[in-house]
Amino acid sequence: MKGLTFIFPTSRSEEKRGDGEDESIPQIN
Repeated sequence: MKGLTFIFPTSRSEEKRGDGEDESIPQIN
């Protein structure tokens, strides 16, 4: 499923939200 994260950065932020990865992509925020 890691490959999908690259295709769907938005979904990755929601999944890694607790990991603080959302900061890497504030564009969707």
